[in-house]
Amino acid sequence: MLDDILGSKLQDNVVQLSAFRLEKVIKRFATSDVMSATLASLRRSMQRLSLRVLDKDLQLHAGGSVHVAGLLVESEDAHGSEYVSDRNKRRAFVSGFTGSAGTALITMDKALLWTDGRYFLQAEQELSEEWTLMKMAQKDVPTLEEWLEANFKSGEALAIDPLLTSVTTARNLVKALGKVKAAVVCTEWQENLVDQVWENQPAHELSNVFALNLDYSGASIAQKLTNLRAEMKKKKSNAMVLTALDDIAWLFNIRASDVACNPVVTSYAFITMDKATLCMDAKELTSELLAHFGDEVQVKAYSDIVSEIESYASNCNEGDQILVDPSQCNVAVFSAIPFALRKELPSIVMKQKAIKNEVEIEGMRQAHIRDGAALVKFFSWLEQQLDAGSELTEVSVARVQKSFREEMDKYVSLSFETISGSGPNGSIIHYDPKEETCASVTKDKMYLNDSGAQYLDGTTDVTRTMHFGEPTEYEIHCFTHVLKAHIALATAVFPNEIDGVKLDAITRAPLWRAGLDYRHGTGHGVGAFLNVHEKGVLMSFKLNPNGLPISESMIVSNEPGYYEDGQFGIRIESLMVARKADEVPTHFGHFCTFETITMCPIQRRLIDTSLLTAEELDWLNAYHATVQLEHQSSMSLQEPLLPKPCSVQAATSPDKEHSRIILARLRATGRVATDGLASEYADTFTPPLQKLMSEDEFQAAIYAINQTCYDYFPCTTCVVYAYFGAFLTCGLLLCCSRPCTGEVEENLLLVLQRINNKETFRVHGVQWELKRTRCHSWIEISQ
Repeated sequence: MLDDILGSKLQDNVVQLSAFRLEKVIKRFATSDVMSATLASLRRSMQRLSLRVLDKDLQLHAGGSVHVAGLLVESEDAHGSEYVSDRNKRRAFVSGFTGSAGTALITMDKALLWTDGRYFLQAEQELSEEWTLMKMAQKDVPTLEEWLEANFKSGEALAIDPLLTSVTTARNLVKALGKVKAAVVCTEWQENLVDQVWENQPAHELSNVFALNLDYSGASIAQKLTNLRAEMKKKKSNAMVLTALDDIAWLFNIRASDVACNPVVTSYAFITMDKATLCMDAKELTSELLAHFGDEVQVKAYSDIVSEIESYASNCNEGDQILVDPSQCNVAVFSAIPFALRKELPSIVMKQKAIKNEVEIEGMRQAHIRDGAALVKFFSWLEQQLDAGSELTEVSVARVQKSFREEMDKYVSLSFETISGSGPNGSIIHYDPKEETCASVTKDKMYLNDSGAQYLDGTTDVTRTMHFGEPTEYEIHCFTHVLKAHIALATAVFPNEIDGVKLDAITRAPLWRAGLDYRHGTGHGVGAFLNVHEKGVLMSFKLNPNGLPISESMIVSNEPGYYEDGQFGIRIESLMVARKADEVPTHFGHFCTFETITMCPIQRRLIDTSLLTAEELDWLNAYHATVQLEHQSSMSLQEPLLPKPCSVQAATSPDKEHSRIILARLRATGRVATDGLASEYADTFTPPLQKLMSEDEFQAAIYAINQTCYDYFPCTTCVVYAYFGAFLTCGLLLCCSRPCTGEVEENLLLVLQRINNKETFRVHGVQWELKRTRCHSWIEISQ
């Protein structure tokens, strides 16, 4: 009965979506009891706190008579890290939500979690019923600070762990709560409330720290310290506190594995004009490591950072200053710096690290060639397995993919846990498949794979979306527009040191013109054998006031996408290095463009080339030619190089026949467009139709169609679409949400009726018809 009413395809979608929702309900019930007990324990602990109030200058004072009404549990560790060790996954423990970004607030009767658009679907699945999901940046959803201001009362307090809360966050909380005469209180040093109720909390395991030699780093510790001190001098500062783990690993040319997938060591650093102190607890300080540090660096215990700051501060003179980045430094370390000595600025090392030297750039290129070879092998294997009818899951294919990478020279680890999403799971932007609940990978669903690796010479991050069966027209339409967005950024020419938000808009424009968008940033910085998400470098719709402008020699990701909730997800991600655009005149200064260094093909099956411009096709073919050339020199030719077919050619309509021709999609310009038929279509006409093309009546019909399109071409969306020279179907943007779409079609039908009544066409049996699908519209001429 359901099949009769809905049709088999729609029925499959309904069943698929129902299963998707059922899984979410089952997960919630499974975690509900555990979460209830955890929340109850935390609420009891909140009443037993030794209170230390944080003032507006972030100085700590004895508590007084305040009532703790809430507890903040953040995602980060003491170093503001996005990815943290298992021991530091406190927010995941209390809420059940395992995404990498989010903030939990627990009051006596509520539990709320704020996260961004990347994690909305995942959070809805993982949170138990006791939790309320606060979707950040959505209409009518208050920010954390707004919620606190509206719900806390005078005399109440919010508890934070000063080791796990950044200066910037704490300052915002103090300001918001101060408006209602409420307070922020801190727990004692290393007395975290979550730790107290977390049974079987993983221990902190020390890893082996090793030196990264000059063949990979491109600059010695001495060179980096000299450059850093020169910048400190410009800032009129005598010392600097470093807390970000990747800043420290980069500065001292060391790597470790204290955080899974991130080759960093848990550490602090304190730099003065004549001394560099590294505070860390290494598993072993080998003779090789000590020789690597030489006289440049002294190593102390991890917990010595506060005493190191206090000792230096006690001997400071008037006017001395200590540089600190408030967005990265935690409150506990910050409060050890006397108020008069604090100088708050974005990390100098963050910028120096983001601008890659030529050794790092070449290392990244070589790492991506090897990584691309592993991916080509993997996708070829996957296609062969599916063709053979093998039963595969999201987890099992990710495991095989990892094995292909492990075969590559200089492989160290994954750079993050692989996002392997089949069908509806692909629409969960940071999906984390689990063995017991993951879906099957099959030929009838889209498959999104976002993965990367750490090599001694570079870090990779690549997303490819595939379909190994017959994708729907709508899936192809969406994928092609994501590809257009990807190419828009890959080919952008821009002033050096441009704000990332401007490049984000350039990237989204092709999707916006089709009524599509995505809820995450367009690109992020990437470290060289360091963190796959490098802080400070961001291309996003959000302003990044304390971030770094996109500059020459930065390495960034290019990852537009589109996600149909509960159906499929599409993302195309490659890494690029910003290079000087030598061919561009310098009247307005230094311009840059991007060089794509990811070497993995984009599946042809999902591309509607009729939607691509000639320039876009040229870029795609040139990119695939480069990929194929690189892999021919780096892997055995016995391996299938690319998912077939490997190249893209300019396409005509699939319905193009001798007796039936589809009018070429008219290129919109500022004037009445074209003669209506692309020259490559002429040889497909039957002789009578070819003769008709030269008739005045035929040209008049084309003119009438175009004139009608332009007469009813009023809205800004359509005009912008036309201005950029995009291909329109009859000059009409079908995905435009405005009334002009229906108005144009209505008037076109009247025009076609008049054309068909013309004697020239009636005599020859020629019919002009307006045809449309969900995404496209065209005029068909049949005889």
